[in-house]
Amino acid sequence: MKIPIQNIYYILCYAWDNLKERDLVNVRPIDTTDLVDLFAMVLISALNFLRKRGLDRGYIDYSEDLRLLRGKINLGETLKRNLLTQSKAHCEYDTLSYDVLHNQILKSTIRNLVKVKELDDDLKDQLYEINQWLAEIGYVPLTSSTFRNVRLNRNNSFYRLPLNICELIAENLLISQDDGDTVFRDLTQDENVMNRIFENFIRNFYKHEQDNFDVDKKFKRFSWQPEDENEKYRNFIPSMNTDIVLSNDSRVIIIDTKYYKGTLAANLYDDKKKIKSPNLYQIFSYLKNIEHFGGPASDCEGILLYPTVDDELDLPLVFGGHKIRIYTINLNQHWQGIHKDLINLIDFVPCTNFGFVHGTI
Repeated sequence: MKIPIQNIYYILCYAWDNLKERDLVNVRPIDTTDLVDLFAMVLISALNFLRKRGLDRGYIDYSEDLRLLRGKINLGETLKRNLLTQSKAHCEYDTLSYDVLHNQILKSTIRNLVKVKELDDDLKDQLYEINQWLAEIGYVPLTSSTFRNVRLNRNNSFYRLPLNICELIAENLLISQDDGDTVFRDLTQDENVMNRIFENFIRNFYKHEQDNFDVDKKFKRFSWQPEDENEKYRNFIPSMNTDIVLSNDSRVIIIDTKYYKGTLAANLYDDKKKIKSPNLYQIFSYLKNIEHFGGPASDCEGILLYPTVDDELDLPLVFGGHKIRIYTINLNQHWQGIHKDLINLIDFVPCTNFGFVHGTI
């Protein structure tokens, strides 16, 4: 599946909940088809914004032997090493500096990104120029723990988007075993990565783009409902964890997102393409077990949501008294079309079975 560069950017901004920072980058005129160019552009735009606004600074702790006293004297260390005989003391102090972790991550990402062979030459030149501006900032290994150690606050929250981009770049840069070149892996071909991004995109889209439903307020996690004679074994039964739940006083919609290279799978018996059975069993289990809670939950609806890959589907079905809609969202269209389709998806009228196909699982 080929997703336009602009749409990938918007999807990531929703997935990371970076909507305020999204407009820092104007991706509409971008004509490149390479993801690495897109991420470089986003990083350059974010860094240029930081140049105008001013880089964030933080206090860095130092500990060293000094002749001129500064900060606090560590008397124990001073006496232990007999520094007084050298007219020195071991001092501990802090100073305000630009050489903080989030700035180090930005500079380290630039160093890695310019090594990518496919990166546009003009973008490389812009990154080299920005790197000179960051001269007093050091480098840091770009590991998962490095990104986890970043602490942002309300005053420097504008770093969230560029740091998310940096982490995505770090996760997808690979060193070629053949020639040692640095290459950028196409993350859209990784089902595990894109499944997580797709789920977060849909969740945050509905959090921000509609106000008829609460998102994940109810039934995000609930228990299987065993028969009475099995109640004593409840502690051994795992909980059910839904992807996304939309709820209000009259409706509950469970959305289960799936990202596959192929929406349908060949059937073992007749070789015809069908919906993957585990997907249907999973959402049906949610709906049947949630009946126990009563109210609108007893008539809970389900949506199996896939990105369009090779088959466009809109299947309104009814199983066991519950509506299950199997739907594919076309990500290879203008963003306004994606927005409209996702809003229309949750606006279908649930009060009648008209148009829904009844069946059994």
